[in-house]
Amino acid sequence: MNIIRGYNAGLEVLGKNRLNNWTEPSGRIVASIRENFGEGYDLPQAISKIIADVRKQGDSAVYKYSQLFDGTVPALLEVSKEECFQSYRETPRRMRQALKTISDRVTDFHRKSLPKSWMDYQQGFGELFTPISKVGIYVPGGTASYPSTVLMTVIPAKIAGVDEVILCSPSRSGRPDKLVLAAAYLTGVDRFFQIGGAQAIAAMAYGTESVPRVDLVSGPGNIFVTTAKQLVYGDVAIDGLYGPTETVIIADNQAD
Repeated sequence: MNIIRGYNAGLEVLGKNRLNNWTEPSGRIVASIRENFGEGYDLPQAISKIIADVRKQGDSAVYKYSQLFDGTVPALLEVSKEECFQSYRETPRRMRQALKTISDRVTDFHRKSLPKSWMDYQQGFGELFTPISKVGIYVPGGTASYPSTVLMTVIPAKIAGVDEVILCSPSRSGRPDKLVLAAAYLTGVDRFFQIGGAQAIAAMAYGTESVPRVDLVSGPGNIFVTTAKQLVYGDVAIDGLYGPTETVIIADNQAD
């Protein structure tokens, strides 16, 4: 969360109109691509190389790009269910209650809105809704914590009857975010991998020695993740391509 103090400072931040340019890589990203891939690479070409390397080299490419972009390589790609449970136990009581309240509301909504199959056998037509076998969820990380993304993606999959939910999220300082782990435990994620960026999307789309191949990749992310989802579409289903979400809270100094 960025805290901006003062009316004029707020106007300046809001006036930058960053949302109009979210599909264009920033100067920092362009410089990073040139440094790591060479002058001839633009963003789609760089992401295509990451995807191709993960398809060919599996876990070793995932480790390589995690070191390159995240500056850290986890000792193990997969996080145990015990660690998710421990993170949930260590979450402060008020935060656990908040997660549970949101979880209950999201669950109630999706149960009531779940489409129902029907068949008119006499006429010979109808609609059959069948759950996807395996879904991959991407939860952003790195600079912020998004347990809300876990709730809004995993719960609908579970209610729909998906057999296995795989979750990928980058580690922060060498370990996954504890609130994300807690939310993963609460929602019943089947397998959790501490992988971020385009390499996570490629791993879920095509599979590696550690990460199983999924039928659909879901969840938001930065421009690397969004471009990767765009490029793997057709080999795997995706939920959509999303830009940034920005929420503004205006409050005076008496607010809690």
